Amino acid sequence: MVVFLFILTGIITFINTTSETKLLPLKETDRGVMGGPRSLSNNSPEDYSTPTIFAFSVNQTSLNSSLNTAGDNSSIYYLTDYNSLQNPNSILTGIKTITNGILIYKARKGDTLLSIASDFGISLDTIRWANNLKTDRLTPGQELIILPVSGVLHEVKPGDTVEDIAQIYSASIEKIIAFNNLNGSNLIPGEKIIVPNGRIPKTYKVFAAKSALPEYPYYYVLPTTGFNWGVLHNVNAVDIANYCDTPVFAAAEGLIEVIAYDNSYGKYIKIQHPNNTETLYAHLNKIIVNSGDYVTQGQIIGYMGNTGYVIGNPGCHLHFEIHGAKNPFAK
Repeated sequence: MVVFLFILTGIITFINTTSETKLLPLKETDRGVMGGPRSLSNNSPEDYSTPTIFAFSVNQTSLNSSLNTAGDNSSIYYLTDYNSLQNPNSILTGIKTITNGILIYKARKGDTLLSIASDFGISLDTIRWANNLKTDRLTPGQELIILPVSGVLHEVKPGDTVEDIAQIYSASIEKIIAFNNLNGSNLIPGEKIIVPNGRIPKTYKVFAAKSALPEYPYYYVLPTTGFNWGVLHNVNAVDIANYCDTPVFAAAEGLIEVIAYDNSYGKYIKIQHPNNTETLYAHLNKIIVNSGDYVTQGQIIGYMGNTGYVIGNPGCHLHFEIHGAKNPFAK
């Protein structure tokens, strides 16, 4: 009886061993996906026309412990279908998805503008124009605005029409309207729209870049702390990014002329200054002054936020405009 059981066990072990299907060699790609569908012979009875999803459960405490103790060179993959494994630490973790199909991509070591443009299927100029790059050199951690198509990111200024924008960038009116889901021809100042296949002409310069506006380099102080992008918008503005609720200060003494809200600027403040200029502070989360107040330079007037139309998630930043003078904080 013992000999019979021993022989039976050996037969079962042999059958299980020979019937196992081996996984094909797995090769890692730059997207963190390993492996793929196995090739079936013509006489294979198995049907793999529909991917097989493998589900399993793990103890969360054990999983967290494994993740925390894994070294820098350890790789963790999830089995998803066929012989494919998904790496949760894909390069796509460096991408923030935002509105209108626009992305914010954080550059990694070894990235070049050419490799990034190739990855996203857009032109080099599209990245240069969207980020106002003066050099193609990138640094790890640098954030880049990535458009969903080749073209131009245009910030609407007062009086703009779709026809004007199309003419400036040699683009199609119909494509601009369709891509941005525009209803009618009314555009909101400060709104950012994508101009598919648009090109910035060599003779086109942003508003006030070479104007006769006066310069007051020491009249205004930087109205908040954070990273100043330094890109001069068409409305003579710069964006300064930091955490939400970062204090915002009056750039110069003056009268609080307007406190309002609209879909583009969100909560904003406009101050009239003694030198006959105005400053505007947009996308505020909270305003702590009232219309008609007289404020001193450096006085807190509100807190940074992401109200209105912003790019990025959470997108907290201060949009700072100067009317009647050159913006000294443009780089």
